[in-house]
Amino acid sequence: MLLAAAGAILFRFNILVAVPVVWVSNPVTIPPIFYFCYWVGTLILGESVGELHFELTYEWLVAELGLVWQPFLLGCLVVGVIASLLAFGFVRLLWRYHVWTRIKKRRGRRKVSQTPPV
Repeated sequence: MLLAAAGAILFRFNILVAVPVVWVSNPVTIPPIFYFCYWVGTLILGESVGELHFELTYEWLVAELGLVWQPFLLGCLVVGVIASLLAFGFVRLLWRYHVWTRIKKRRGRRKVSQTPPV
C-alpha cells in the first residue's frame, strides 16, 4: 500500500483509487484472476484450455510456463486494457457527478443568500 501511495504521488494519480486497488490482487484473488486471463488468451488465440496438474516444484513451474505463457500474457494484456478503460470511464463519470452536485449546492446557496428579506 505504501508503494502504491508513493507511486500515486510521484505520477500524480489518485491515491484514493491506487491504495484500495492493491487489495484487489491479493493471494486469494490472484488464482482466479490469472486463470481468467489465461482463459481469455486461449479464446483469442483459438487454443483449448489445458488441464492443470499442480505440483509445487520449480521443474513443474518452468514446464507449465513454457506451455501457457503466450495465452496468459495476451489475456493479461487484453483484460488489463479493458479493465483500465472501464475504470477510467467510471472514475470520470463519478468525478463529473461530484462536480455537478457541488455546483448544484452552490447555486442553491446563492439563491438563498440573494433572496430579499421579507
